[in-house]
Amino acid sequence: MSYPDQVEHIVGLARRGDLADDCMVAVDATGVGAAVVDLLRPRVSPRPSTPSTITAGDTMTRDGRKWRVPKRDLIGAARSLCSNVE
Repeated sequence: MSYPDQVEHIVGLARRGDLADDCMVAVDATGVGAAVVDLLRPRVSPRPSTPSTITAGDTMTRDGRKWRVPKRDLIGAARSLCSNVE
């Protein structure tokens, strides 16, 4: 999916009725994801957006509004959510 198409998709999700008033947009800012962050930020404003860099580390850190998040933490959270869907 092209970067502009990704932005349109995310903006559509963020404006969806059940999410419109209560969502934060978290975006992978790793590598070329930074371009998506730049394209997305003005489109979701004033909704909070959180650029995050996915790391191979073991500690989540924050520098201002930017987060560095270990991949294992993201996978663990996704697995936990998926196991509760059944």
